[in-house]
Amino acid sequence: MVARVIFLFIMNFLLLSCTVTSTQFDYLKSLVRSENENTPKKNWRMKWSRNEVDLFAVNLKDQIIFTDNNIFIYFMNDHIYKVEGILPNKSLIEIVGINDSLIYKVDGLAISQHKCTKMYEVESNDLKKFHQLCVDNQSKEDYKNQIHIDSNNMINKLYFKIHPYYPILELGIK
Repeated sequence: MVARVIFLFIMNFLLLSCTVTSTQFDYLKSLVRSENENTPKKNWRMKWSRNEVDLFAVNLKDQIIFTDNNIFIYFMNDHIYKVEGILPNKSLIEIVGINDSLIYKVDGLAISQHKCTKMYEVESNDLKKFHQLCVDNQSKEDYKNQIHIDSNNMINKLYFKIHPYYPILELGIK
């Protein structure tokens, strides 16, 4: 009986005094933490038709795609040329520039044509601003597409008509 008590006492002491350390676990935990700290941020905000959505800006060789993985807004050269996932029925919007016209298409069907100027620079204090004046051929309503560029020569705001029956889309750095 004494041997059994001594054995239980020694086992209890060994079990309670053990600590488990894992350098591999600590290393993996640090990798997960650093990945979360370095993940891309949704640093652009889209405002359109009473909706506000934060988006990533994905810079590719010849274009920028603004996305939250549900909405995709494609910008190349000096205009937005395609938008996916923004309409209530998720239809594809395409804006095709031909000469001095913009043709608005929804799911491949042309729904409107607008006459537009070329983008031109407008004087501003601390920004470069480019404007494009457009007129809807049917309603004769006019609007202005705009690109704002900061002192570092980076786009910081876009205003574009992407659908003739909706308001101007605004994209800006948060």
